[in-house]
Amino acid sequence: MKLDIKKGVGFESNMETESHRFSIGKNEDLFIDMFRNRLYSDKIKTPIQEYLSNAKDANVAAGRADVPLKITLPTELEPNLRIRDFGNGVPPEKIGLFVTYGESDKRESNDFIGGFGIGSKSAWAYTDSFQVITYIDGVKRGYVSHIGRSQAGDLDKLSESKTEEPNGTEIVIPVQIKDVRAFRKAVFYTTFFWEIKPILLGILPEEIPDSYREIDKLLDYEDGYVLKNQDDFFRYYDGRSYDKR
Repeated sequence: MKLDIKKGVGFESNMETESHRFSIGKNEDLFIDMFRNRLYSDKIKTPIQEYLSNAKDANVAAGRADVPLKITLPTELEPNLRIRDFGNGVPPEKIGLFVTYGESDKRESNDFIGGFGIGSKSAWAYTDSFQVITYIDGVKRGYVSHIGRSQAGDLDKLSESKTEEPNGTEIVIPVQIKDVRAFRKAVFYTTFFWEIKPILLGILPEEIPDSYREIDKLLDYEDGYVLKNQDDFFRYYDGRSYDKR
């Protein structure tokens, strides 16, 4: 997203004066802690929205906007959320974007959703570490992004190997068992109105509500209710009542 930073009404003077530029200062760990713990009120739904937006942007950048993302939902046996795009992957010279606030490579086009350099770090609002796996031209590189001793955040390369996987990037977020259902629900909430639905793994087909797969249809049920809109779907998914026909 192109950022239009405009000047508002300001104070101007012709006087020669001492000038100082605003900056973060030495205590960057305090600001990073603020981004981690105070930026997001919903520490599950918002990071999921951020990473799904990033994944869609990656597909768009690679000319693969019509390719569905692959999302592996967490389960109690495998409590990890995996979000896989099929973009160009993240080359080694750009992997540092995952630990640099305010840095982004999406500011030259309005075709992208992101551009503020915040979303790729949003998992830190929920967990102290997450994985970044990127595939580029037959090479798979794995990294772990974690809060280090300084509390400022570090990114360490874990592995590099050959692969036949198509290009792209996968984000792996460890999920606490108590939050498995909340993560699964947040994925449904975020992608409910997507024209190109993601490929969902880690869930049985019968566990996916019909309304999610066939949103354009009004689905009648034996109890005389019908799903009309997104709010009705949320109530249905939560097991609450929804609007009568």
